Amino acid sequence: MTRAPAQDHDRMPRGEDAPRGPVRTCAGCRSAQPAAAMVRLAVVPEAPWLVPDPKGRLGGRGVWVHPRPACLQAAARKGGFARSLRRKVTVDPAALADAIERGLRERLQGLVLGARRGGHLAIGTEAAKTSVREGKTRLLWVAEDAGRRHDLEHQAQRLGSACLVWGTRDTLGELFGREAVAVCAVEDEGLAEALRGVTEQLSSLREQEGLRGGGASPHNGTRRARPGHREALESHVADDREDPAVTGHEAREAPSAAGRRTGSEHE
Repeated sequence: MTRAPAQDHDRMPRGEDAPRGPVRTCAGCRSAQPAAAMVRLAVVPEAPWLVPDPKGRLGGRGVWVHPRPACLQAAARKGGFARSLRRKVTVDPAALADAIERGLRERLQGLVLGARRGGHLAIGTEAAKTSVREGKTRLLWVAEDAGRRHDLEHQAQRLGSACLVWGTRDTLGELFGREAVAVCAVEDEGLAEALRGVTEQLSSLREQEGLRGGGASPHNGTRRARPGHREALESHVADDREDPAVTGHEAREAPSAAGRRTGSEHE
């Protein structure tokens, strides 16, 4: 009797070391890891054969791959995609990487838009400082070129709070609808996790190509800030205002109907 092939999760550790969430096998490196670390490519009946599905909304068969140049190239050139598609196909890894990046950036924009509408963002130094002081911050998002960036990362580590370093002030300003933004506090834990995941995938796409797209800080825990150390991080957030390069508006995004606190548009 022929034994059925093992499922992806059968090759993963069990018990306490087992990963949380569904597990998938990368078409490139063939390693089995949590699906959250990969991107899903929906199978279509004709070229380009694979379409990025960052939101997981496209039906039908799908192929999973790490959003890294090495995995995309291996899957395209060593038969990984062909095995998954069960047919010989030609896939351009560079074009696929560009399509994945576009999808991830659209996903990032959607997350930010939803966060703004839901009132989960404290944008700018004053608003972020207040969020930290009140213990609401779940993720401190800092621009790569923000003043005192490394101090902010260090203090976030001491707090056990998440810190994400990704994008320039101009990049964040464009995302948030501002001229330039150096720091933003995210106050929803689920949203913070989603933002970290998308930005990490965007960084992975370009990290081996020497292109700078921002990176996630290693201090990306999800524990709540401890009251005894909030003042230190609050102080460093405030100090960023002394950097003349930090410009733009500082405000908390919140719907007026919710009656939440809002910051001034110009501070």
